[in-house]
Amino acid sequence: MLSSDYEKLVEAFLLDDRSTLVAPRFLVRINGKDRYIDVLAMKPRERWFFLVEVTEDRSPLKLAPKITEFGAYADSIASRLEIDFGLDGEWKAIPWIIIRKDADRAFTKALDGIPYKRTFIEELVLRRIDPSQMLDKEIWGPLN
Repeated sequence: MLSSDYEKLVEAFLLDDRSTLVAPRFLVRINGKDRYIDVLAMKPRERWFFLVEVTEDRSPLKLAPKITEFGAYADSIASRLEIDFGLDGEWKAIPWIIIRKDADRAFTKALDGIPYKRTFIEELVLRRIDPSQMLDKEIWGPLN
């Protein structure tokens, strides 16, 4: 499956840390159901799996049940991924949501009591520059 633009943005963000391995649109089986994770991220040195979900939706209604399920079955997901990847040792899994900053309060309330990581989409997006300013000597100084 192809990644959405937001998932590509998240993949690029995660890959900025060279110790992170990324698998987009990763299929896992949870409680007898197949579920796709937007991006599965692994940090081998720390033995962590991150079940990354990204949304620009300001309401947690669609995503909260999935994150709740990821949290409830995190240990079994980690065990299954250990087997799938042939890994030794004890690995942990945790949901990681990437949401809009103005949706934080709603997601915090909906996911109360569930361990998860959170990053804001706005932290990943670079501000666009007006192309006419790209080589402006007043802004960037003289070209050598």
